[in-house]
Amino acid sequence: MARVLNDCVWAPQEGVPKILNTLCTYMQQSTHRPFLLRAVFLLARFHREPLISSLLQKGLPMDSDTVELWRSLGRSTFGIQILRCLVEKLNRAGNNRLGTDSSTCERHNRQTALETLTITRAISEVVLALRSTEELRQLLPHLLPSLLRWASETLGVERLLSPRSSWRQLFLEGQVLEEKPCRIFLSAIELVLGKCMAQEWTRLLMNQAVWARLEDPLAHLEGVRLLSRCDYLAGDPDDRKRTRDHKTKKQ
Repeated sequence: MARVLNDCVWAPQEGVPKILNTLCTYMQQSTHRPFLLRAVFLLARFHREPLISSLLQKGLPMDSDTVELWRSLGRSTFGIQILRCLVEKLNRAGNNRLGTDSSTCERHNRQTALETLTITRAISEVVLALRSTEELRQLLPHLLPSLLRWASETLGVERLLSPRSSWRQLFLEGQVLEEKPCRIFLSAIELVLGKCMAQEWTRLLMNQAVWARLEDPLAHLEGVRLLSRCDYLAGDPDDRKRTRDHKTKKQ
């Protein structure tokens, strides 16, 4: 056991996937679970980026052990750092897209679709267990636009009713359990805002049918407008004052 912990600290980055696979194999034995979670924490502390990448490589659907690992990382003292790394990955996803005439375009789009859905599921599990609401609120300007971007993109594909779209194929193959992939992104947004907003604002979002609008391709833009307005009104009063003062100066 001591050797495993030592490997978690001193292993080279390229050795992290193998160590993680070994730990996940032993996680099925409940007697070793606390020790194995401790080993994963050490990996996250000393090899955060390769650990997160290795966990994301497990893909979808996410098994119960992977869910437990993400939530354990979210509860840890460096949970917000894990979330920040996931947000950065989601923001970078889909960059350098290939042209539509490329022979590898379809494979690239499929890879991007699976990547964004997997990252978003991981974000949801980490946020669910996260302890610091204030630090989560500070990440909203980076997280919400990215989640909305991908929700909008999946809706655009659904509206075209393309039976060969990457999103549709992932559902048919059982890698994505939601028939409408946009729900994964919208559920993550709802979870994040539920952690950051007072109940009066989350009730307002529900009363104005914001979530139903966001899921409807024809009403999506109106849903985005209502969501942005509620998020602005529910934000930090000092931030709103600075925004108004900035606009006044520009006028």
